[in-house]
Amino acid sequence: MFIRTQFIECYAASSGGALSGSGDWSLILKFCEFSSCWSNGNTGAVEKSGGLFFMECCNFEFCHGNGVNTNHAVHAFTSIDSDASWSDISLFECNDNSGSHTDNAFGFKEGSSNVTLKNDSHCISTGGGICGSFSNIATGAVFSLLQCENGSNNSVVELQQQDQSSTL
Repeated sequence: MFIRTQFIECYAASSGGALSGSGDWSLILKFCEFSSCWSNGNTGAVEKSGGLFFMECCNFEFCHGNGVNTNHAVHAFTSIDSDASWSDISLFECNDNSGSHTDNAFGFKEGSSNVTLKNDSHCISTGGGICGSFSNIATGAVFSLLQCENGSNNSVVELQQQDQSSTL
């Protein structure tokens, strides 16, 4: 559990410049700040696979991943086959000017998802969703109060292999 923690100018050769982990354990982030975190992998700041991924009142600014065109590469954070619950999350200028192909501001791939009160401002991605990528997530996912402004991308929200009965 990380509470009131700052991650500044963190780098990783693989995904998750600040934090990266997999397995059946819980990653809990409350009131954390991620600034200028990046990686040469598919996720700039935080990547969690499996288990629980809980975030509340976290800020991401100037974070970016240098991923390739995987349809799941993200600049700030991603959940892969996790039980994710995120609220009060802010992203600001999460982008990369190097010309790398990173698809989305943030993303979900498989698992369950509950996201509310997410603000995405001035983020730029290549060929994906400025307000997130949602790929093959469990039925019953809930997304509410997503705000995306002054960004540039291929689409606002990217849904892939998604049961459209989920609440968006």
